[in-house]
Amino acid sequence: EKACEMLLQMQRLGENDVSIQPDVYSYSSVLSCLARNVPRRKEAGKQTELANEAERILADMQTRFQAGDERSRPNTVVYNCVLNAWALAGPPERAEALFQRMYQDYVDGNTGAKPSCDTFNTLIKAWAFSRNAESSQKAVEILERMEERQKTGTLNVFPNVGRLSKAMPCTHLTDTR
Repeated sequence: EKACEMLLQMQRLGENDVSIQPDVYSYSSVLSCLARNVPRRKEAGKQTELANEAERILADMQTRFQAGDERSRPNTVVYNCVLNAWALAGPPERAEALFQRMYQDYVDGNTGAKPSCDTFNTLIKAWAFSRNAESSQKAVEILERMEERQKTGTLNVFPNVGRLSKAMPCTHLTDTR
């Protein structure tokens, strides 16, 4: 909360002094704080509130970038922080939707928003934490997407033992024995 207040103060002061305006590093620091605090907030709705705030900051960055502020262009770190907030807060569909926006931003020319292995790991984590009946299938689909994008050269991401182990918690939900 204090980090968000500081960001707002930077934005206000930056109206008169560009050197004080927040940049992608300022934003990613605040977003990282928000994401780290999601699991600590057990009171009803607080986790979702923090994830929504992270997504609101991302939307503000995108608006500022579209208005000509190059320093506010979201990058992989920014997207991964917001993705992590949704992975921890749920529902996993919100993380999935954000991933799709990130990937589209990358395809549309924002090379700084290239999804990384961490991006895919976080998406798998979102499904694993959901305890959703379809989480096992979703984790497998994500691993297949990684493999497909690696093979086509679209992204340099690929399944490995670490990523497979992240997907494993999902499998207990579909075990019919």
